[in-house]
Formats: sequence, C-alpha cells, structure tokens
Amino acid sequence: MWEFSWLVRRTGDEAEYADWDRVLDEAGERGLDCLRIDAFPHLVAAGRDGRLVERHVLEPQRKRFMWGNHTLVEVEPRKGLVEFIGKAHDRGIRIALSTWFNDDTLGRRRAVDSPAELTRIWTETLEFLDAEGLLGAIEWVDLCNEFPMAPWSPRAWEDVVRARWPGLRKLAGTWDPEQTARLQAWYAALDPLKERWPQLPYTFSMMFLGDRGVRAAAPHTFDIAEPHVWLSDDVRFSFRSAQLWVLLELPGAFALHRFLGPRVWRWFKKSWIRRLTRRLDVWAEWAAELPLPLYTSEGWSAINYEGRGSDWDWINEANEIAVDLAIERNWTGICTSNFAQPHFPEMWADVAWHRRMNDKIRNRTPDPAQ
Repeated sequence: MWEFSWLVRRTGDEAEYADWDRVLDEAGERGLDCLRIDAFPHLVAAGRDGRLVERHVLEPQRKRFMWGNHTLVEVEPRKGLVEFIGKAHDRGIRIALSTWFNDDTLGRRRAVDSPAELTRIWTETLEFLDAEGLLGAIEWVDLCNEFPMAPWSPRAWEDVVRARWPGLRKLAGTWDPEQTARLQAWYAALDPLKERWPQLPYTFSMMFLGDRGVRAAAPHTFDIAEPHVWLSDDVRFSFRSAQLWVLLELPGAFALHRFLGPRVWRWFKKSWIRRLTRRLDVWAEWAAELPLPLYTSEGWSAINYEGRGSDWDWINEANEIAVDLAIERNWTGICTSNFAQPHFPEMWADVAWHRRMNDKIRNRTPDPAQ
C-alpha cells in the first residue's frame, strides 16, 4: 500500500516519493510486484459541472496521522497517475487502484454522495486510463478504501448508517436490514464498471470495524475480497499495547506504544498468535463461502507504528507469522506490512527482510484442496 503518499509526499520535509524512478527501483529491489495506490477518482473525473481541473490543492492530514501530506500541497492527479503507472509498468510492477477520498480545497469528496456518483467518477477515471493505454497495468480496482468507514467515505457512511458517528456499539454489531440494503446499493456501483471493463477485478476493501455487517452485505458480484487484517484488531492487544491510544491520536501515545508494544507482544506471544490466527480464519471461511480469492494489502501487526532500530523487530516477527498463516490459507495477494513504504525509513531500509518475505510469498505452493 502506497495509498496517496505516492503523489502528495514529494516536496519539502515530506519528499520521500519525489523521485518515482528511484522509489520504484527500490520497490523492485525489495521484491514488491504490486502497489495499491490512490487513483483520486474524485479529482481525475470532471466535477458535477462538467469541468476538468488539472491542478488541485489538497488539505493537510491530521498532525499525528502517519500517511500523506501535513501541509497544503498542490498536485496534478491526472498527469501523475499516467506517469507513475507507466513507470511502474516499465518495471513489471502491477498497480491496484483505490481511493481514500482525500479532501481538497474545492470540497469534491463531499460531492460523492450517491452510488451513481461513485460509478460516474470511477467510469471517467477508467476511461481516462483506458485512453492512455494503461488498463493492462491494473491488477484490481477497489472503489473505496475500507468502505464505508467515515474517514474515507463520509457521504456513504452518513447514508448507510444515517448518522455521522453512531458509536462503537453499532459498529461491533449486525446492521439492520435497512442499513444493509443501503450498503448493498453502494456496492452495486461496481456493476456498470464490470459490464464496461469485464477484464478488471472489482471490490470494496474492508477492515475490522463493522466487519460483521460488511460481510453479511457483500454481494457475489465482488471479484476479490480485500480485508485489512491486523493483530491490533484485537481489543485486548490494542488496549494493552497502547495501540488504541495511537489510533485515537493522543499526545505521547507513540512513545508509550513503542515501549509497551514489543513487551506485550513477547510476554503473551502464543496468545496473540492464536487470536491473529482466528482473525485470518474468519476472513478465509467467509471468502470460501462466496467463493472469492483473498487479497490483503494492509496488515499484519500494528495498524500505526513509529519506531527506531530494533523497535521494528517485533513488528516484523508478527508480520512474518501472519504471512505464513495467509500462505497456509491460500491467500492470493499478500502484503508484508502496511509499513512497506519509503516514508517508513527504518523498515524500508531493511532490504534483506523485504526480499526474503516477498520471495517466500512468490515461491509458495498453492494448496489445490483449498
């Protein structure tokens, strides 16, 4: 997952992706063969007034959020998308398209307020890439990251749950029939795309919040399942390791998590492995019923982390255990970590670890019985 950072972290103090040739070469050196990126469909497509805008100014992310720009940044999504996909394709690296609906100064994310509008902006985005001869470089299309969570799809969230923030109790439970029907109406936004470009796989990626309701509503028209799975999904681990405080972006949370995370992991490792295994089993059993191939581009240890030196050892150990579990369960697409990005320099610098993990994934032998 290189999300939106691939385009927005190219200047000033956040310039890790300034040289696309270099970072893509580094990705290949580490054995990566597919990158999931934000295609910015709400900015690539024309606005509702029919006007195309080449340059957009994106609003900054929250101060303690670990991805993307933290000051106003001007970008050219259409030009950047063509150049980046072309450079990746030249290196044999596939691209998965997604979106986090980043906010810009025109407020375009708020205009994506219906399934029809979601279909329209993705149709125009794929038409644009098709005209550039780039659809052959696309591995799959995820119409919205971790749908329908409010941070990434605010208007869909408001429509589905009829509230901005319904509380964790609602997220943890099963959604009522009316909410399920509204969610399925949004899922149907991919149907016209499937009809127009049947060669591309389509999905909506998912996460642990609200996952019971999401799994119950997910239609057979999905081509792949893309759950994001972490040890930090587990409430006990998240609380004891202070990951919860990091997710809430509280002051001092990262320092506390750096201290507690490795200790909590090592003291109760067998228990955490059992709980992580159960988490993967839930998704594997659900996908087998549909049936759908499983892809995970975000996992497997902490959701958010910031460490130095040996602090990454426990993260990588948990990641490797999860990768082995995913291989055993016949996952089709497997990430090594959601930190496998240039702007996590401590992890990115460990070329040998990335190479070994990706070689393991690439050289696995699928179990035909599964």
